[in-house]
Amino acid sequence: MVRWIGRARFAEAEQVAARFGMGERNTYRRLRGLVRLSLLEHQRVFHAQPGAYLATVAGLRTAGLRLPGPRLDIRTYRHDQVATEVLIGLEREFGRQAVVTERELRARDCGSPERPRYAVRRGVQRTRRGLHFPDLAVESGGDGPLVVEVELSAKGTARLNSIIGAYVRARHLAAVRYYASPLALAGVVRAVARAHAQELIEIRVLEEERCSQ
Repeated sequence: MVRWIGRARFAEAEQVAARFGMGERNTYRRLRGLVRLSLLEHQRVFHAQPGAYLATVAGLRTAGLRLPGPRLDIRTYRHDQVATEVLIGLEREFGRQAVVTERELRARDCGSPERPRYAVRRGVQRTRRGLHFPDLAVESGGDGPLVVEVELSAKGTARLNSIIGAYVRARHLAAVRYYASPLALAGVVRAVARAHAQELIEIRVLEEERCSQ
């Protein structure tokens, strides 16, 4: 449980219960125990909303993860929350061992910016600063990974065109999948159409209630 939460940025108790197939009472009991052991920490961000569980540095070390300590960012909280839900869905679809989280793929590609496996290059700069990182990836054993984007808000046209264009130019990826909210959907569809990338990029619509909780 600590390892899975540590691989994600954070997880809420309901997500942990769904991932591990446990009842609510048992989930909270185990999470409280891991907090007492200082392997997880619990942070409440929004009033009257579920709190978030994050792996501590000790928890990451115990789980054998060479990842930095995660931080909550209120600006991206909803995005990261939905990304964890998408992670659970991808694990069910492709198998738990196949899915790579953003924290993992960043750690891998930032150490090798000239030959990224998951990231794409938006410009000519061949350093970490020139890379765009997807939110998740799936290793399916094919020619390259499937990379996954979670899009909740409408990006500017130029930025979205740049990201889509980078995916089109990339030769190390097998496919791209976008999970788009109703708010972001139209912009993603237009950008994919402009780039003639319908065969490369699959678009799935997120349920509106999932994006606005």
